Amino acid sequence: MTIADVRESGNPAPEANREIRDAVSPRWQAEVDARRPGAALPAVLLIVAGCTEPASVPAPAPRAPVQRPVEANRPPVADAGPDQRAREGDNVVLNGTGSTDPDGTIVSFRWTPRLNDEVTIVLENAETLTPSFVVPDLEEDTTFVFDLVVVDDQGASSSDATQVYVTTYDDL
Repeated sequence: MTIADVRESGNPAPEANREIRDAVSPRWQAEVDARRPGAALPAVLLIVAGCTEPASVPAPAPRAPVQRPVEANRPPVADAGPDQRAREGDNVVLNGTGSTDPDGTIVSFRWTPRLNDEVTIVLENAETLTPSFVVPDLEEDTTFVFDLVVVDDQGASSSDATQVYVTTYDDL
């Protein structure tokens, strides 16, 4: 096929169509110009003389996998809740439900009363979000402090404290 075989419209001559169809397995079909019904778009046909194998295009070079930076574990945020007021004999519930872990899960809670030389507080369910205790009889107004430590699923921890102000009935 020669350049003379290609018409100005871009269509190969009929005998060139037969040669193209016989030479390669894929079928060539001219694209139709939608702006001019019946007219084909100009085409360029490249024939390599003496080539018996289809031309191959080298595969693109393999791309290195995208490595996203590993984010460091952010520690949880312990929230021991607001300070409270109570009287002797009251059942006090501490509240750590405001504790969060921005990138995981909190897996443990531990409440510990700070030591008081005169009074011992026994917390029930000290390893939950909401432990409780009954205020014992006291000689005078007392403030109890409770520490909350939370640990996330990657071992990071955080702590917070809350206070319980206890007023005795003698102050009434």
